[in-house]
Amino acid sequence: MQAATTPWPAKHNWRYIVRESPPKREADERICDFDEIYGLFDEATVRAQASRCINCPDPPCVKNGCPLANRIPEWLALAADGRFLEAAALSRSTSNMPEICSRVCPQDRLCERACILNARSEPVSIGAVEKFINEYAFAHETLDAGVAAPNGRKVAVVGSGPGGMACADELAKLGYAVTIFESQTRRAVCSSTGSRRLNLRRESWSGALIYCADVVLRSDVA
Repeated sequence: MQAATTPWPAKHNWRYIVRESPPKREADERICDFDEIYGLFDEATVRAQASRCINCPDPPCVKNGCPLANRIPEWLALAADGRFLEAAALSRSTSNMPEICSRVCPQDRLCERACILNARSEPVSIGAVEKFINEYAFAHETLDAGVAAPNGRKVAVVGSGPGGMACADELAKLGYAVTIFESQTRRAVCSSTGSRRLNLRRESWSGALIYCADVVLRSDVA
């Protein structure tokens, strides 16, 4: 495949680098487990795919396509330069759980559908790049939960779905001591809560729980 460094201007990469999708596991392998269907790009592919972004001055993927207004072109540019940890930190600045959102968010109907390249080519593989940079950050243990000093107040959050975990994360950043109460077992929480129709690695949910550093999860609570 093509390298991210090319003889043509970077803004023209979309003309010469074909959009790629993450590797997909074969069906005869998938029927043996409940692991994810799609794998991760390698570093070279991530850089090449991220470099297809033309860094629009008024990016429709952010303005019209992303409910969170994630800073997509900015972290794509960092990923294209191989600065994956910085890219992950930037993606997390506007999203509580980008490692989950990159898996369950319908990018084909949101940011990738809004990508301006659709008029001339295929959109940037935004979701796949977002998934890679956050998995890379988890693997290198560089994430900072950003928890504030305790303010002496406690909050209970009912349910450990995406909404409950995002709420707990934001409260922890403000110094609250947060406890999440969940009726399911921890194993069930990590494998299915909020994403029952999707095959996600249990480690993805576990990582999101671990990231909420000062948040306590009490599972199997009726």
